[in-house]
Amino acid sequence: MVEELSEEEKLKRFVEERKKKMETERAKETAMSSREKDYVRELYRASEKFIDVEKGREIYQTMREIWGAEPLSGVDEKMYHRGGYKQSNRKREFVDAGKQVAIKRGLPSYSRAVGLPVGQRMLEPMPVGKWGITIEQDDSHHMNNTAIQQLNDDIKRTVIMNLDLAHRMLQVRVGREVTPETLNLYMETLQHTMGAGAVAQEHMNEVNPYLVKDAWAKIITGSDEIMDGLDPRFYIHIDELFHPDRAKALKEAIGDSLWVVFRVPTLAVRMADGEAAGRWAAMQNTMAFISAYQLSGEHVISDLAYAFKHARVIHMGDKLWTGRMRGRNEIGGIPDGFTADIIQSERDLPMIPYVEYIEQEGDKGASRIVSRLNEGVGGISAMLDNTLWLGFYMSGGIGFSNTVATSALSGGANEDILEEFSILGTKYLRGKRLPTKWDIMKVIINMMATYVIETYEKFPTLAELHWGGAHKTSIMGTVGAGMAGLLSGSSTMALW
Repeated sequence: MVEELSEEEKLKRFVEERKKKMETERAKETAMSSREKDYVRELYRASEKFIDVEKGREIYQTMREIWGAEPLSGVDEKMYHRGGYKQSNRKREFVDAGKQVAIKRGLPSYSRAVGLPVGQRMLEPMPVGKWGITIEQDDSHHMNNTAIQQLNDDIKRTVIMNLDLAHRMLQVRVGREVTPETLNLYMETLQHTMGAGAVAQEHMNEVNPYLVKDAWAKIITGSDEIMDGLDPRFYIHIDELFHPDRAKALKEAIGDSLWVVFRVPTLAVRMADGEAAGRWAAMQNTMAFISAYQLSGEHVISDLAYAFKHARVIHMGDKLWTGRMRGRNEIGGIPDGFTADIIQSERDLPMIPYVEYIEQEGDKGASRIVSRLNEGVGGISAMLDNTLWLGFYMSGGIGFSNTVATSALSGGANEDILEEFSILGTKYLRGKRLPTKWDIMKVIINMMATYVIETYEKFPTLAELHWGGAHKTSIMGTVGAGMAGLLSGSSTMALW
């Protein structure tokens, strides 16, 4: 006779049978055959032969300095004993500051007591490149870091204007003579007007010089003859700032033209935006011309104003698209070529291809080039693109993209890996650039990407330092693009 079961008992029996079936299937999936176990043992024995090689790499020493532990170990022996946020001096300061702010304003502020219960991982210190400087990650947030803020401000407040057209109008239409004396008077007057000092009108509101002390303007030209007649305070010394090869090429490109580099007060672009820099520079430049060349009421003034606002004026960035509309000189609108010029980390190096330079200088030259590459990409480019544009303008100010720019491109990890490739290039390239063909470069880039992935697998500490997929992608992008550009001598190949 078949046993009658209640609905509850049927359901219970069904669950038990299903559970047993799933456990059986899981056991089959996870069970390793004897051959598979032998394979794993062989891999382990093979890896032991290369441990000393891995310990000889720069990345091993870098991870050891950061973590204070064995970089190749997959076990964190101090887990649950780090003290949560209290292991960070900066976060302890934030907690104290948050309490004080809450008391003063009568409203809760920063408090680590809210949110998810996290804090068992190590809040690792961040070495900044190979400079011997170590910071906490909070120090690299753009709201805490005045250097990143000033980088942003300096780009926004920079405009370059040509004086040739204005001088031609003065000579032909007004009959004024342009001489070294008038140029020096104009430049002295311009330092006054750039800080919102009045020159041609009475009863004008002016600005406290302390608030605009970072405003200035200087001439840049390729003519040594013109520079000889100028007060040295009023021009940019190209020969002192660049390697002789680069200085010569830059001066030849500029020629006898006169350009003025304007730095609008930081306060002006913070109260307005980068677009205001062009208008500020044009207005103050026009007023300096009016005063220095005694132009009062002539019709040429309107043409001067137009020339300084629109004709032969170089802005640091273009206008953005409608959905993210901002004016010129704003992050997001800076062309990649402009970013490369802004970086200038290699300006004191000879103007020769990378492969020729390392052929001459050897391993030290290779290390020097890689260091300069990382200064630019990690120190400036990543801050402009990842932190200020993606993390601030596009995302809202704090979060993952800020961490990607700071954590993935700091710590010296990418420098260590790039240096290894660069030393190999010193050994095998023999001064010859790779062809700018994708089918050739693709092989090299794939090899580099695989090498980086394998390095993450070998060093658990590196994988923890760059804890997100975007971190690792940033490293592979830096290594791949950087080496593609260096090996081929083509910035276009690097962009691919």
